[in-house]
Amino acid sequence: MRRCALCLPVLFALGCRFDPDFGSEYLRCGEGCPDHCTCVAGQVCVPVAEGADPAACLCAQDADCDDGMACTLDRCDPMQGCVLEPMAAGSHCGPCQACDPDGVCAPLPEGSLKDSDGDGDFDVACGTGTDCDDGDAAVYLGAPEDCDGKDNDCDGQTDEFVYTYAWTVEVQETALGEPLRGFPVLIRIEGDQELTSVAGGQEGKVRHARGWDIVFTQGGTDSCEALLPYEIEHYDPGSGTLAAWVRLERLDPLDESSRRFFLLLGRDNAPMLQRPERVWAAEYTAVYHMGPSGEQIADSTGRGHLAAAVGTRSPDPISDGIAGPAARFEADARQAFEVEHAEDLDLEDDFTLETWVRVPQSVLVASDASGEWQALSHHRHNDPAIGYALLLKRPQSDHAHIELRGYNEAGDERRFLIAREHGMGIDWHHLAGVFHLPTMQLYLDGELLCEFDDRSFGVGWSADTPLPLRIGNAVQGGFWFQGDIDELRISHAARSESWLRAHVANLTQDGFLIVGRPAESGGGDLP
Repeated sequence: MRRCALCLPVLFALGCRFDPDFGSEYLRCGEGCPDHCTCVAGQVCVPVAEGADPAACLCAQDADCDDGMACTLDRCDPMQGCVLEPMAAGSHCGPCQACDPDGVCAPLPEGSLKDSDGDGDFDVACGTGTDCDDGDAAVYLGAPEDCDGKDNDCDGQTDEFVYTYAWTVEVQETALGEPLRGFPVLIRIEGDQELTSVAGGQEGKVRHARGWDIVFTQGGTDSCEALLPYEIEHYDPGSGTLAAWVRLERLDPLDESSRRFFLLLGRDNAPMLQRPERVWAAEYTAVYHMGPSGEQIADSTGRGHLAAAVGTRSPDPISDGIAGPAARFEADARQAFEVEHAEDLDLEDDFTLETWVRVPQSVLVASDASGEWQALSHHRHNDPAIGYALLLKRPQSDHAHIELRGYNEAGDERRFLIAREHGMGIDWHHLAGVFHLPTMQLYLDGELLCEFDDRSFGVGWSADTPLPLRIGNAVQGGFWFQGDIDELRISHAARSESWLRAHVANLTQDGFLIVGRPAESGGGDLP
């Protein structure tokens, strides 16, 4: 390391000198590094520790410290300058080489094996291994083939889909009223022995016990380019039960190709290719499948709106939800979930609130008519009145009232109170509130119940009183939900009536989807 000579402000103001204490190769420079005290190429003048030289010419980056030796780790320390650390004996320093005890690269002994990328497959560079890419840990002989433009399994092919079985899935045109874009289709199959896993003594066709070899494509059965975004909400390898959401970019009742896709399965050593955030993130702010419920429920959009349990204990998980496992709320136990405030939940223009609810008969015929059930609440009705809410009104007979609430910037509440003749009963029902301001619409099971249009209306928010989102309870406390909740979604888009009807049909009508398994190919075996 070379240092610039000390520049004394009085005696040596015009030049630098060697420091005899360190010899001619060790130079010092005055504080502030005068322009005439220059550092050699690749060095900069920087302050040093208190009590040492006022300033020194040190390295600027690790590359300045390269000593040309492959068996040393060369780094630049801002206070010490270049630091050279010997690598451990046996460390790889080049093709077919390793560091010897003296810190010098030496040829590997004949027959030695080397794994440069640590993937468990030895390098082919020395003729001793089968790893076709010694620098990529995701590439080795027998690796799961991923859709990444690489030959992951070293078989000479890129992004090949090696699935044994393919079933066709088709959305019936009669279930669609108009073309839909970016529609998440639920494919739910229960108790199918072909969907049981081959693991654990089962004789089904799914190779991975977690269902990783279940994928969905459109336009072909063996192309990574045709892989559809999907999320497996629930898979039971023992019973052969599957609930998976598949995003179709276009659903046109007049275009058969847009409504047909393929379920592929039966692939050994398959990677996990599902991407929930791609299914939901484009038009959704938050999506909660609600089960299996516990202390927390994840947001499938990838936006991070985690729902945490509040109250005396978390809602109970149930297995018979409308799509998969759901959550059961007990009002007496004061069970609810809360999502921390986030600006993208403060929706103001076009958005949709929707959820599936089921209310027990004992509640429908309850004699106490006070209070409300809060299915979804992100509002405050005083001090100031802001936000939105989707809720049920506790009944006085066997019919529930449904309400959609929004508040304009002045805090004036706008609500829809649905008459008692719109009874719900004890089955699953879909509630949806659509804001296409200044219009508000309320739907039950895909049917428009009422709408409101007021040019002075708009949903307002207050930066001084940020609100959390509550599921099963009002933000201000009280009004605890009694019953089951499943598939709660908040979209930053105003859903059309055709969209909502298709969603309801998808989850309630057996004829919405047709799953085909060609008998001539062994129940769906690929040729």
